[in-house]
Amino acid sequence: MSEEYNVFNYANNKGLIIHWLPNENNLVVEVLLEDATKALGLGEKSMLNLKVGDIVQLERSFFARVDNIEKNKIYFWYLHK
Repeated sequence: MSEEYNVFNYANNKGLIIHWLPNENNLVVEVLLEDATKALGLGEKSMLNLKVGDIVQLERSFFARVDNIEKNKIYFWYLHK
């Protein structure tokens, strides 16, 4: 991989990093943020392997705890950056 496209170069220079998802079979992800607003997004189906109480890092942005899991939706609580 050339230095130009190295993900660490982008991160160190405050560039945007794209997180890829499969084209199909994604989950709806809802995060209750610290200001009581909700953020919605998509996640890989493998997230259904998580258990309530598990802590994960989302989009390399912040940590969240699994609150509830439904058939095609997973709910998180924001923890911290």
